[in-house]
Amino acid sequence: MPRLEIRPFSAEFLAAAGELLAKRHQAHRAAEPLLPAQYEDAATARAEVEALLASDGASGATALRNGRVVGYLLGLRKSDEIWGANVWVELAGHAVEEPEDLRDLYAAAAQGWVDDDVRTRHYALVPATDQALVGSRWRRTSTPSSTSIRSSPTIRRIAGVRARLAEGEPGGVARGDPRRPRKGGDR
Repeated sequence: MPRLEIRPFSAEFLAAAGELLAKRHQAHRAAEPLLPAQYEDAATARAEVEALLASDGASGATALRNGRVVGYLLGLRKSDEIWGANVWVELAGHAVEEPEDLRDLYAAAAQGWVDDDVRTRHYALVPATDQALVGSRWRRTSTPSSTSIRSSPTIRRIAGVRARLAEGEPGGVARGDPRRPRKGGDR
């Protein structure tokens, strides 16, 4: 197999990243058909990666083989007050052709996160249905939260009743949602 070249992630790699993410999402949807179909479109997937790249403090790495993009990893900072000196790799923040290439991408990106900003807490959202991907890099990291999806039974509509987000919850995030920081009273 040709040598893997690692470069910093930049806008020049967005189109290829969108294609890789769309392929990964297509495989993810094969296992979880309730996921939205629109991210199987490379342009839509690219827009997700582009939004991450535009985030304050976003950085990462791109893997090339014979001059062709074969993977990327893009992380961004979240609130230090909640997560400590952190970097999050969101679902749109990574895709690879070969799962083992993720190790080299992570090594390059993480070194920069630690050296430049002393960001030592790294979190990643990874499709659990892709065991090769989960086992490649993420096998030694902790899982601070999980996200799930499942079909619902048929719900009977009740006249005059409407579902909505609870008022007063931080950012519209409901109790029990993994995006909400845990406080002593949350169960």
